[in-house]
Amino acid sequence: MHDIEPQGCSICSCPDLNWKKHAVEPITGIEFPIVLDSSSTQEKKSSLAPEILVGTGSRTMKIIKIKSLKVYAFGFYVHPNSLCEKLGWKYASNQVYELDKRHDFYQDLLSAFEKSLRARLLKGTTVDFRRTADGHLITEIEGNHIGAIQSKELCRAFFDMYIGDVPVSEQAKEDIGKNVASIIRKC
Repeated sequence: MHDIEPQGCSICSCPDLNWKKHAVEPITGIEFPIVLDSSSTQEKKSSLAPEILVGTGSRTMKIIKIKSLKVYAFGFYVHPNSLCEKLGWKYASNQVYELDKRHDFYQDLLSAFEKSLRARLLKGTTVDFRRTADGHLITEIEGNHIGAIQSKELCRAFFDMYIGDVPVSEQAKEDIGKNVASIIRKC
């Protein structure tokens, strides 16, 4: 792994984040890029700042009480400038250790995510779920647009699986909270 310098983002100079080229989700071993390539979709091309990884985790299922099946790994990405614009005013003065345990912080984060989840299935297929500011849940598989659903409630419920009260991975939720809080402190 090589260290990289984030480019095009004044907020991305966060010393608390580990700027390696890839992060490895520990249970599945799947690698996620720290900074997403901004050339793959039109929406990304128009973004001023890169999307950065704030946490990874995996979904497992117990089979017959003794065997665990790895279902998928996921990574959460955010646009730091958008995050600062939406939540910085409220949380920038808080310490990281205060925020990552606060229920209202995660509820606000659920509401604020514009682009937050990039899940990779075990066979390597990339599925990208994106929530837009106006409440569309957009799905792409391997870069191909599959569809969009207009429902703020569905968007919220979907992302609630990862950062809500009963997350798929408690460790991933904590990592996401700490990293987002670190970004917000730099706003």
